[in-house]
Order: sequence, then structure tokens, then C-alpha cells
Amino acid sequence: EAAKLLKATEKYPAEQIIKAKAEKKKEEDLAKEEEAKKKIREQYDAALAIADADFKDNNWTKSITGYEAASKIIVTEQYPKDQILAAKAKIKEEEELVKNKAALDKKYNDLITKANLDFTAKKYNEAITKYEQALELKKDEQLPKDQIQKAKDELAKLDEQARKDAEYKELVQKGDDALKGTDYDNAISNYDAALKIKTE
Repeated sequence: EAAKLLKATEKYPAEQIIKAKAEKKKEEDLAKEEEAKKKIREQYDAALAIADADFKDNNWTKSITGYEAASKIIVTEQYPKDQILAAKAKIKEEEELVKNKAALDKKYNDLITKANLDFTAKKYNEAITKYEQALELKKDEQLPKDQIQKAKDELAKLDEQARKDAEYKELVQKGDDALKGTDYDNAISNYDAALKIKTE
């Protein structure tokens, strides 16, 4: 009986040593696991910081690469996945803007080309219309503004010339009528006035 008790008490410290060693190992493993998690989190945070900086700088493609790297470090995190989608949306948006700008530039250039052809052909009203349409597309462009003014100036010259031509014809007609009626002084006066119009 005493031997049994002694054996049982000898067993107890040995069991407690095993238990203590197991608890110690458990704590050490937990500490290692925490350290490993901390290192992974640091790597994740570093990758995320770079990706966020690229995203903020509108460097979408580079930010996607960074977010993908962060997502591989901690697969369960949703933020990098959301940012990848946001960056891809921004890329698509920029591509649309570039496409729209190219279409706008083409339309503008086509209108300017047609307006210039009209201007050269002395079709000033048509040219003005096209320059105005071009100006609606690109309000800050100076060329259409300048060309509209030039076309208006040319129209004013044509109007003045048409007025002079009409006055000239009227004076010549009066001179012809006076000459037929043998009113030579009046004929000379009208023909003189007509000559002055042509030499102005």
C-alpha cells in the first residue's frame, strides 16, 4: 500500500513536467504563430501602402499589381480585391475619355477643314456656320474665332462691292439715258461719277 502511494506520487511530478512542457511548447508555438502573423501583416501593409500610393497617383496598372500582391499575402482581405475592381474601372473610364477625345478631335478637325475649303471658295456664310460648329466642340480654340471674323470681314467687303456695283450700274444707265436724250452734260456727269466708283 505504501509502495503504491509512493509510485503514484512519483508519477505525479513526471506527469506535471510533461504537462508543463506541453503548455510551454503551446505558448512558444502561439508566440511563433503570432510573430509569423505579425510579419505577414507587415508585408501586407507594406504592399498595400505602395498600391494605395500608386492608386492615389492615378497609376492604375501599377496599383493593380500592388493590390494583387497584397491579396496573395492575405487572401481573405476584401479591400485589395475592391481596389483592383476600382482601378480597372478607372482604366476603362480613361480609355473611354481618350476614345471620346479622339472622336471629338476628328469631328473638330473635319469641320475646320470643310470650313477652310468654303472660305477659300468664298462661301463665307457656309464657312462661318462650320467654324461656329467647330467652336461649339472646342470653345477655347482661337482659330475658329479668328476665321469667323475674317469671313465676316470678307462678307462686309462683298456687301460694299455689291453696293458699289449697283450704284455704278445705276450711274451708267443714267448716263446712257442722258446720252440718248442728247443731254450731254448730264451724261458726262453720270459717266464721271461711275468712273470714280470704279477707281475707289
